[in-house]
Amino acid sequence: RAEALNLSRKFKDRQNVLCAIPQTLNLLAGYALEFQRWDWVYTNIKELSNDRFASEEVSKRREAALRELNNFVEEYAGFRKLQNIRFSLLHKGKEVPLRSPRHFLEYISSVFDELYKNSPRIQNELINRVSISTTAASARQRLIDGILEHGDKFLLGMDPDKKPPEMSMYLSVLKASGLHSEIGGAWALQVPRNGKDVFNLHPIFDELMQLIKTKPDDRVSLKDIFDAIKRPPYGVRDGVIPVFLAVFYVLHKHEVAFYEDGTFLRELAKEEFQRLIRKPESFAMQYCRIEGVRSDIFKRMFSVLANYTKSAHNSEQLLDLVRPLCFFCAKLPEYVRETKHLTAHTLAVRDAILKARDPLSLVFTDLPRACDLPPIKTDREENYKKADAFITTLKSAMEELHFAYPKLIDRLSARVFSQFELQDMEFKDARVEICARASKVLVGIVEPKLKSFTLRLADSNLALSQWIESVGSNLALQPPMVWRDSDEEFFYNELGQIASAFRRTESICFSEGGYAQRSIGVRLALTRQDGTERGQVIFLSPSEEKELLKVKETILGIAKTNPKQGIAAIYQALWELLPDNKTNGDKNVR
Repeated sequence: RAEALNLSRKFKDRQNVLCAIPQTLNLLAGYALEFQRWDWVYTNIKELSNDRFASEEVSKRREAALRELNNFVEEYAGFRKLQNIRFSLLHKGKEVPLRSPRHFLEYISSVFDELYKNSPRIQNELINRVSISTTAASARQRLIDGILEHGDKFLLGMDPDKKPPEMSMYLSVLKASGLHSEIGGAWALQVPRNGKDVFNLHPIFDELMQLIKTKPDDRVSLKDIFDAIKRPPYGVRDGVIPVFLAVFYVLHKHEVAFYEDGTFLRELAKEEFQRLIRKPESFAMQYCRIEGVRSDIFKRMFSVLANYTKSAHNSEQLLDLVRPLCFFCAKLPEYVRETKHLTAHTLAVRDAILKARDPLSLVFTDLPRACDLPPIKTDREENYKKADAFITTLKSAMEELHFAYPKLIDRLSARVFSQFELQDMEFKDARVEICARASKVLVGIVEPKLKSFTLRLADSNLALSQWIESVGSNLALQPPMVWRDSDEEFFYNELGQIASAFRRTESICFSEGGYAQRSIGVRLALTRQDGTERGQVIFLSPSEEKELLKVKETILGIAKTNPKQGIAAIYQALWELLPDNKTNGDKNVR
């Protein structure tokens, strides 16, 4: 007993340690010895394995001895049976006189009240537990979904005529505490204060903010945060922690960044919350503070970038800019996210945003470096002389990203119209001209690739940009939005070839009346190595087709005697017969 008293004095500075010293337990030796005997027999006598009845008897005796020993210990040194106090209680180095079992329980309760003075008062046994059931966990997740998505609605959007488990959690934790209440005719989440915090919730939310505010530029593990609020003086239980975190996120998402495995999360949706609950050590929070010279430059950045991020113009919070900025780049067409046909600064700005892992680093380090400028530090005395250059370069880069895809469509449009010799016309008028020409040619085209191309050209129902996208998809085999730079070059090559085929077909179809008057139309063109050309479109009536066969047989009969000389002779004869394009153009012969 003297040794126990000396040992207990080592904990005199520990408020959360109580030392109970039982009376002398002389009878304990007999119970312990009885158990040891039967345990030795049970463990060491190998013959028991061959004698089932003896083995069962020894096992029963051993269990009975252990039960008697536990009952004795519980009677004299345990806290379950308190009819007679058989121990001395020491707390903070002093002995506490215990008058009765009731007094002992009251004292224990007062110790917990003092130790967990900032603990929330949650009256819901479904959720206010260290470990909750599967059904309760599902209900809690639905409650969190409502907090994240419907915080501005009555009952978080739940049907008032139904009573699912999450409804009881909402009524006892959120509504009764005032965390979700009607303010000025609208429902909103808030932390009750000034005498209205009957559930003592504000210390928890203040501690959550303080834990990350002490390290404004560093990330704090959610596991460390959870462990902190589970310890005294808070004692928050595991079951209710995710609900408090969801409320905290909604209230402070404009100034608190969340990370998963080191990657910045543009938003914390229900899918992320499900992973967070299962594995909090993979998540972290960061308080994003803006002060000093950063504050001035941030305001200028916000005014420049708000046009592209659709952010609120009166906001001055870092994440109100970074999140929409990340969404802006993520929603750019894949072509813009992959192309190298941008200026060096624009490429660097785009890549910095797409690879952003830290809002503060992105805005004040990565973006300045992308603009070939030094990072923006927090020192209030520092005069960031490059601010004007930074803002100008950043604005130019954002404009180039914003218009990169429309400029691609303009380039494609210009190339299409130039192939049809309509480059001097307005795009709108040139498109009408091409549609009309293509519609006339369609009736006689059979070749699949040319027909598909002409069908796209003839579609007059699409807007100009959609029309060009349709033509681009046809030739490059995928929409321009997902092109790589090589696809643009491939499009130009394909366009040159297919447009030439279209023009040749067009000249045959419509010279001197085209299909309406002739059964066969052929365009013949010859080119010499010096680049000179001669060509002619020839139409034959049905009666002329019969005579043509006789002429063909005569020419073939002569040429086949020496094919090489025959082909050369036919070429020279055709060259003399065909008109000179420079003077007469393609002359049509009937």
